[in-house]
Amino acid sequence: MPLIASIATINISSSMLVITLESTNTKTKRLRRIPINSLLRALLKEQKLQTGHQEFVFLSSRGKPYLRQDSLKKPFLLACKHAGIEGLRFHDLRHTAATRMIEAGAPVVAVSKILGHQNLSTTMRYVHPDASLREAVEALVQLRSEKVLPKV
Repeated sequence: MPLIASIATINISSSMLVITLESTNTKTKRLRRIPINSLLRALLKEQKLQTGHQEFVFLSSRGKPYLRQDSLKKPFLLACKHAGIEGLRFHDLRHTAATRMIEAGAPVVAVSKILGHQNLSTTMRYVHPDASLREAVEALVQLRSEKVLPKV
């Protein structure tokens, strides 16, 4: 059964775990299907139960749907304040997700498609693969020990 989040349709009962963004709600004006993992699917199902099987996934404290993309700004800032987090923008979560996917070994091309980027170079601005950079230079240590390179 699809859940409507005002800007996206979330079908949590289908076997394909996706959020569908209508073309009118994307920067490129193209329909997008964003894959979601099983954890998010479970959380969305739980949220559906909490809202009483409403048409909308997330409701305000008054039980009304959020109808605009910026409607979540105040609740997000309030959550950050309660958590003691300063200076975090909602968009920063996108950067973090991209970075974590890359660090977990996801191909950059796949992350780029998930983010909806037309060019890989755009995705590279979102990615901060500190751990993978360390792993890349540590690979030299492994190579040295395997091939008995001269010690410096």
